[in-house]
Amino acid sequence: MKKAFVIFLNLAVILTSLSLAKAEVSQTTISYLRGQTQSQWITMALSAVGQNNLDIAYLNDVQLASANDYSKTILAVAAAGQNPYNFRNQNLVERLLGFQANNQIGDVNLLNDDFWAVIALRAAGEPINGAVIQNSKNVILNAQQENGGWSWAPNQEADTNDTAAAIMALLEAGQAADSSEIQRAVSYLRNAQNADGGLPFSSGGQSDGSSDGWVIAALNKLRIDPATWQRDNHNPVTHLESLMLENGSFRWLASDQAGNVSTTAFAAVALAGRYYPVAVYQQENDNLYHLRIEGAASTICDAEVAGTTALNIVENGAQVCGYTYNIRQTDWGPYLERINNEQSAGMSGWLIAHC
Repeated sequence: MKKAFVIFLNLAVILTSLSLAKAEVSQTTISYLRGQTQSQWITMALSAVGQNNLDIAYLNDVQLASANDYSKTILAVAAAGQNPYNFRNQNLVERLLGFQANNQIGDVNLLNDDFWAVIALRAAGEPINGAVIQNSKNVILNAQQENGGWSWAPNQEADTNDTAAAIMALLEAGQAADSSEIQRAVSYLRNAQNADGGLPFSSGGQSDGSSDGWVIAALNKLRIDPATWQRDNHNPVTHLESLMLENGSFRWLASDQAGNVSTTAFAAVALAGRYYPVAVYQQENDNLYHLRIEGAASTICDAEVAGTTALNIVENGAQVCGYTYNIRQTDWGPYLERINNEQSAGMSGWLIAHC
């Protein structure tokens, strides 16, 4: 019989769960992506929409030189269900970890390589409390600008795309969704939204499909329904959907005549209700558990999750089911105090049962 962990919340206050508005990713879009020259972003998109037997032969010819190159490849390998620790006789994770220097990853003149390295390392199954991940988390937090956003590099103007990536990286590194840093970042994105419901690359610019995709993905990860971000009866989802063409592709700008492959890949992840990483590699030496998390009013997670300890299973389950959580270190050890918005308080808290 398969082992199981059941986590119950015993709270007096009844809390309602959030059901994200998830748009349909059409078969036309899926066919369009399958028909393009394959890339890491397309592999992630096809995985996000539930496609199997992904063609990753293109990775044989990908030149890996930078931390970002390795991060994207690890994310694609994990999305395809392959082992990033032994892929084509390469340990991609070890190579990425080799880029760490001065308590950050990759080029000191970049920030986005820290964002994507954290996300990729977590996709590979690296522990959340690992020194490399936590050091990069601190670098990211220290680089947040006064307006709440982040840029691709230090001392550059904040933009929505990198702010969305930073949010997803921080969540992967254990930053609480309700922390002041994350909430300031969400406010930056909300303030950047245009009257057409869409998002520009930088505040005041023209809305574009890629920025819609990145921001929606971050909102998905935060369990914020992007359809609630209304501007003049428009929201990021309706704006993104307005950019879709008959062949299933998505335009970058409304004025473009043709669709953009990268924009279409980002759109597919976003409209599928997903975020980055789209999948987490389950190491073979991990045990597989059936994880069920019951909140005060609804089931938060009911899925097969790999892990080695109860809290590790909770961490990995967040990748599968999309919930957020906070584990606080105490004098008695780690304590699970929150899943989504359901917080332990007083004598009421999360109870873990091993069945």
